[in-house]
This record gives sequence, structure tokens and C-alpha cells, in this order.
Amino acid sequence: MKYFINILGLSFFLVFISACKTPVATEKKQQTSTIKQSKEFEEAFYAATKARILENFEEAQKLYAECIKINPNSDAALYELSKLRIQTKNFKEALDLIKKAIKIDDSNIWYKITYAEVLSKMGDFAGSADVYEEITKRNPERVDYYYDWANTLLMAQKLNDAIKVYNKIESLIGITEEVSLQKEKIFLNIRKYDAAIDEIKKLSDNSPNDFRYLGMLAELYMATKKTDEAKTIYEKIITVDPNNGMALISLAEYYFQTDKEKSNDYLRKSFACVDLEIDIKMKILLDMYSMSEKDISLKNQAFELAEIMAKSHPDDPKSYSILGDFYYRDKNLNKAKENFEQVIKLDSSKYVVWEQLLIIYSEQNDFANMAEKSKIAMELFPIQPLPCFFNGIANIQLKEYTKAISALNTGKSFVVDNDKLLAEFYSNLGEAYNKTKQYKESDEYYEKSLVKNSNNTFVLNNYSYYLSLRGENLDKALEMAEKATKLSPNEGTFEDTFGWVYYKKGDFENAEKWIKKAMDNGGKNDASVVEHYGDILFKLKKVNEALDMWIKAKSLGEGSEFLNQKIELKKLIE
Repeated sequence: MKYFINILGLSFFLVFISACKTPVATEKKQQTSTIKQSKEFEEAFYAATKARILENFEEAQKLYAECIKINPNSDAALYELSKLRIQTKNFKEALDLIKKAIKIDDSNIWYKITYAEVLSKMGDFAGSADVYEEITKRNPERVDYYYDWANTLLMAQKLNDAIKVYNKIESLIGITEEVSLQKEKIFLNIRKYDAAIDEIKKLSDNSPNDFRYLGMLAELYMATKKTDEAKTIYEKIITVDPNNGMALISLAEYYFQTDKEKSNDYLRKSFACVDLEIDIKMKILLDMYSMSEKDISLKNQAFELAEIMAKSHPDDPKSYSILGDFYYRDKNLNKAKENFEQVIKLDSSKYVVWEQLLIIYSEQNDFANMAEKSKIAMELFPIQPLPCFFNGIANIQLKEYTKAISALNTGKSFVVDNDKLLAEFYSNLGEAYNKTKQYKESDEYYEKSLVKNSNNTFVLNNYSYYLSLRGENLDKALEMAEKATKLSPNEGTFEDTFGWVYYKKGDFENAEKWIKKAMDNGGKNDASVVEHYGDILFKLKKVNEALDMWIKAKSLGEGSEFLNQKIELKKLIE
């Protein structure tokens, strides 16, 4: 029996050892597997983070997703992948990921902030506000979270709730401009005007030396139709700060309907304030000038204020620019020119002013200044066609034809989508080339001009006249001259040309007919027309009458090079 027991005991021991052997092996295998997974996770997470830092976001997303496959309970990987999904605007997946991360670790503040961010991105501002409310409860000392909470409440249109949050912020950090102005805006939005006023009052009372807040308060009074209260505030401001331009303007506006003289006085004082921004003054002037069509007194006032502004801002080209513009509209070209010239002295980069100045020189026939200033403008604005155009015209008038041709040829290459301007370039090139006796080029450019504008009466007239002087292509010349007179009837210059072409063709009766018309339409005082009439009369064998016309032509001014010989010899010299 003893032997049996010993054998049994040994068998039990062996069975126990055998039974225990398998679990121990399994545990070792599991431990090995866990270590391997952990290592794989760490490597993948490290690689993902490196890719994110290097801004290889696509690769980072793949690697974080791999991390989650290895360890679905990694809140860190879920969080990082959620952030990247937000970046690629995959908000739905970002939301699912961050929810899982929070479920694993509900205490992580960054997970909650990301959760609120995703909700906002998806337009769920109310939900985002709820999350920020929870965040602020857990972090009551963090004022920035209260701002985020208030902002999401505003986005959710929960304005009264937002006010409560801003009040909480105020209790934490005291009265601030940012919070007070935000609350004012909300109160105005929900039409609680008195509450809005109280906010700015509180801000002003908290900083009594900051006149900006008094100005805001006065503006708010004006906006809410409490004009008397606004007036009191503005008067308080100018009592302490008599050069407060905005307060002076506001008082001018207050008195505009009731006391014009007082209003004008405040405006004068405000425009004399150096510290008041010139752009504010310019807006008032432009509004005033536009209204002056109905009230002429506003126009005179606008001029006065513009002159005051120029004195208070002597180094700002804007003050002279608007003054020049006013004078130009008023047809006072000398004053306009004076102010525009001052603008380009202070700032030569204002192309529009150069253009306006050249137009004035053109209108005044001031070709010397026109040539000089247009040359400078050509250098400053090398791809603008108009300075070249004005330079060409000026030099034609100054008989500097080579310079004119150079400028016009340069400028025409910069004309884009403007056939009318290009036609003018061509016509002036036709004129300049004719003056230098380059007739082939002259004719080519006149033809080009007529292609662009076949009804340009000046081109038709000049081209026709130059052909007649050369005795070339007279049929074409007659056709163009006739067209010019039809397009512009009773134009003496055109009628003179038409008559002269008839003369060159030997049709002296028609020549006389049209020259008489030219004489009746201003030609009696033009030496050239009167001399032409004399030549035609001579051809019609009316010698004495012809002599009378030649003598009269000489008395009127400069005629042809043969005029004196005609008179002296009493015969036609050609």
C-alpha cells in the first residue's frame, strides 16, 4: 500500500508539471508578441510624427492609421490622425477619431479642444460651445477658453449666453476695451441700445483720460438719435481738446440743419486740424462738391475748405490733387494747373495727375510746357501712350517735327484696344511726316487713320489739302474734301479746302462757289482763305478783284511766300 501511494504521488506530481508546462509557454509567447507589437507601434508612431513634422502629411496619415491598426486603443494616434483629417477637411472621420480618443482619455484638454474645433468646422457651433463650457469648468483659470466659448456662442447666435460669458471674463480680468466693445456690438445687434450705451460709459469711466471712448459714446448717442447727449459729449471733448478734429466735425454735423454758420465754423476748425486724417477731410469735400449742384453755397464752401486743408497738409499731394480737381471742374485752368504742378513736385508717381496736367496745357495751347512735361512723363511712365501722344502734338506745334515723329512712333506701340486713340496717333504722324516732306510715309499714316476712323473730318480735310498742294491724286482729294464738308457743314476751313481742290483741278467756277462759302463762314479774317479767293478770281480773269483780295490777305497776316510778288506784279505767281 505504501508503495502504491508513492507511485500515485509521483504520478500526480508529473501530471501537475505537465499541466503547468503549456500555460507557461503560452505566456512567454504572448509576452514576445506584445513586445513585438509595442516595438512596431513605437516605430510607426515615431515615423508618423517625423513625417508630420516634415509636413509630409499624406505619409503621416498613413502611418498614424497603421499605428491604430497595431493598437486601436492608442488615444495619442487617434488624436494625431484626427488633427490631420481636419487639415484635409475630412471632418466626419476627424470627429469619429477624436471621440474615440476622448473615450479612452476623457481628461486630456487637447482632445476636448480638438473636439470643439471639429464641431465648429462642421457648423455645429452650439455643440462646440457645450464642449468649451465643459473645458472652462475644468480649467476656470484659463481666460482664453472663455473667449473661445463666447465666440462659438456668437456663431451659434446665442447672443444672451455670449453676454454672460463676457461678463464672466470681465469678472476675471476687469474692464477691457475688447470685451466692452464686443458686448456693445451684441447689445446693438439685439437692439438693447441703452445697454450698449452703458457699456461704452463704463469703458469711458474706467479710462477718463482716453477721449476715444468719449468719442465712441457720442457717436453711439448720435446713432441712437440721442443728439443732445451727443452734443454735450462733443462739447466736453473740445473744451479739453480744442483741436479734436472728429469732435469738431461731429458738431458741424449736429448744427448742419439748425445753424449753418456755426456748422461751417466747426468745419473750418476741423479742416485746420493737422492731426485729423486727410482722407476724412477729402470724403467730406467730395460729398459736399457732389451736392453743390443743388446748392451753390456748398461749392464755395468746398473750395474754402480745400484751401484750408492744403495749408494744414502742405506736404501731402492729396490736398493739392483734390483742389486742382475742383478748380478744373470749375474751368479755372490756371488754378488747376498750379495745384496739379504742386502734386507732381511732391509725388511724381501719380500718373493720373500728369495726364490731367497735360490736358490742361493742351487746352491752353501751352505747347512749351506740354512738350517739357510730357517728356518727363514719358520717362516716368515708359509704357503709357498718352504722354507720347501729347509730346508729339506739342512738338508739331513747336515745329520740332523729328521729335514729334519719334514720340508718336514710340507711343503708338503701347495703344491697346483703343482704335480712336490709335487713329489720332496715325493722323498726327501723317501731319509730322508731311511737314518733313516725307510724303509717302505721310500718306500711309493718313490712310491708316482713315481705316480706323473713316469719318474723321480733320484727317479728311488735311489729307485732301496736302494732296492738292502737291497736285497729286486730286480725284481722291476732291472726294475726301466733299465728305468733310458734308460731315461738318458750314465749316469754313473745310469749305476752303474743297474750293482749293477744285481750283487745282481747274474747275474755277466751283472753286469760287466754295471759297465764297468759306469766306462767309469765318474766312474773311483768314489770310490763307482770302489769298485763295484772290488766286481763283485771277483765274476767272477778275484781276482787279484778285488784287484787292491779295492786299486784304496781306493786311490780315502771313500769307503764302508768293503773296508780296502777286501784289507787286499784279499777277498770279505759283
